[in-house]
Formats: sequence, C-alpha cells, structure tokens
Amino acid sequence: IMLGMDGFDVLLPASLDEAVAMAADDPPGVEGAGTAWLAGGTDLLPNLKHRLLRPRRLVALGDVLPSGWHREGDAWVIGAGTRLADLARMAALPELARAASLVAGPQVRAMGTLGGNVLLDTRCRFYNRTPEWRAALGGCLKAEGDWCHVTGGPRTCVATRSGDTVPVLLALGARARLLGPAGPRELPLADLYRFDGRRHLALEPGEVLSHLVVPAPPPDHVGSYDKLRLRRAIDFPLLGVAVALRREGRGEDARVVDLTVVVGAVNPRPAPVRGLEPFRGRRLDADLAAEVAEVVRRRTRPVAALAGDPAWRRRMAGVFVRRALLRLRDA
Repeated sequence: IMLGMDGFDVLLPASLDEAVAMAADDPPGVEGAGTAWLAGGTDLLPNLKHRLLRPRRLVALGDVLPSGWHREGDAWVIGAGTRLADLARMAALPELARAASLVAGPQVRAMGTLGGNVLLDTRCRFYNRTPEWRAALGGCLKAEGDWCHVTGGPRTCVATRSGDTVPVLLALGARARLLGPAGPRELPLADLYRFDGRRHLALEPGEVLSHLVVPAPPPDHVGSYDKLRLRRAIDFPLLGVAVALRREGRGEDARVVDLTVVVGAVNPRPAPVRGLEPFRGRRLDADLAAEVAEVVRRRTRPVAALAGDPAWRRRMAGVFVRRALLRLRDA
C-alpha cells in the first residue's frame, strides 16, 4: 500500500535569510497550519506520510543551506546542508566520517544532510506508525494521544534520538550555529537537546541550523564510532557509541590523557557519560578498558522506545567501549 501525503505549499527561498523570513510569516489559525524545513527530506517525507506532521508549508532549503566544510581558526566549520555521502569522505574528522557512512543506505546518504541528521525527529516504536496503527492503541503521547506506552504514564515522552552523527559531534565538543528571526546565535550542541521526546529541540520559532562548528582535535587525539543495529544496513541505531580519546604513547605503553564517551539512541537527550575523570593518567591496558566499560554500562539506561531488549543494549554499550579503547590504543 502506498501512503500519500496531505496537501501543502512548497516555498523556494533565494537565500537563507529569505527562508527564515518565510518561516516567520506563518499565518496562524488554520487547521494543519505550520511550516517545516525541507532539506534532504529522508526523514521528513516518511513522517508526512504517517501523518506525524501536518505542515501547511514546506520551506525548501536545498539551494540555500550551506554545504561543505572549511577551517576557521582552531575549528572545522561544516555546513548543515552537507550531504552525508560527502561527509563520509571527510578525512580531517575520521570518526565523524565513519558515523556518516553508517547512516541508512547509499540512497539515503546521497540525499540526507548533516543538519537533518543532527535535528532528526525522535523515534519510538509506538510513534513511527500509520495513524490507524496509533489509533488502535488510543494514540501516543508524542502524537495524538495522552499516554506514553513506553513509560506507562501521561507525562514523559521518551521517544529516542537516533542520529548517528550526534554522539560523535558531542564527543568532539561541537557547537551549533543557528539563524532565526532574531538573528544568528551559537550554542553548545549539547544545549540543543532536551529530555523530552516531544519538544526535543531547544530551537526558537523559525530558527534554522546553518553550521556545525567542531574544534580541531589535537595531535594526540583518536576517536571512533560504533553502531548496533539489527541489520548491517538501512536500520536506525539501537545504540551508537562515540569515543574520543587523548593518549600519551601508543600500544601497551599508552596512557589516558583525556577520555569522552557518548552513547546515543538510548533516550531523547544524548550526553557524555559522567564519571570518567579518574581514568586520566592511567595506563590504557585491558584492565582499564574493562573498568571504563563497566562504568559506561552502569550509566547507560536505554529506554524501551526502540526495538531490542534494553538490558542487551545496555550491555553492548560496555562491550563497544571496551573494544574501541583497545583498538584506539594501538591505532
């Protein structure tokens, strides 16, 4: 069965400033009114077909959203319109390139953008369904209902953030550049996310993400990204683990200078794992890798919004971190 979409207008701005002005000029009081941004559309269009969003207008950003990347002082500035397929070839940030290369399949990466992956709508097995499926359950707290079928309550939506690039960007200390009716602003990427599957982005009305600013890693930095999913392609992550390691030496003589781990696809708001400071200065051996893995396992609490047993996903967070540390030690 082919799913159709409700009617909407598509606006074609000549610049990013004009796009913001178009979004600000949104007539209220019309059923289904609202404006949505359209870049690659690989997540938006399925959501329109499932009637998860019912905007009256789409502002097409394909010709005006910045793309590519360049060095700006001690940071890399990456346009939000950069296609994931292009980002997968960014040699300067290999762990970010790897994360981009693991998104969905080749067709999606050819269309999807970095900005779309960073702002990806939160997902839930009770939400990302057709209206008829949701209606059979009495609706969903993130959509038409007043009850979260994951938490068993009416207050907290735990639809999960599953963008593959997000854990890596957080581990690297990225910042988001935004443009809105009040002008440009920049904030830490971590501050863009909320622990609320419904209102999951701290964006002002009419704001658009224009760039990601990523500090250039120091020479002693190595990093990785690993993804857990049911199939080796296409699937959203059940778990995404980014490790950013600064080390002194390599191999069996390596010592930890600094360590950041971010586990994604476990709740609406990804954040670095707390409690890793005591590992600084220690020798990076198998015992340390196992200890870090246990800290990560304890502090990772996947919700049941996605497929896959939460206890298994929690255990795999530790497994991925242990493997990554031993691999990075010798890189």
